[in-house]
Amino acid sequence: MQNKPAYLKGFLWFAFSGTAMLSAFILPVHIWALSHGYHMDFPWWPFRLYFTVLMIAALYHSLYRVKTICFDLGFGTHEKAIEAFCALLFLLASATTILTASF
Repeated sequence: MQNKPAYLKGFLWFAFSGTAMLSAFILPVHIWALSHGYHMDFPWWPFRLYFTVLMIAALYHSLYRVKTICFDLGFGTHEKAIEAFCALLFLLASATTILTASF
């Protein structure tokens, strides 16, 4: 019998690489702007949207890496618990980021 393709896993890896690219381009610009005296507390909504996207991309990327590291360390028997914990932490942190951005 032929195995079905893991579409969800493929999508999650696609999102992981996309957030890595987004963080790799946006985060250095953000750090450069802060180091040159620019402040990121603009009242205009695109800047708040930029900050929200930056934080959510960094959160997803880092928590997906934490999940795969846990699996590599041999915690594969607790796969569902680790995935649930990382997903819950991502959702809580994302909601906090969105709520504090105050669009």
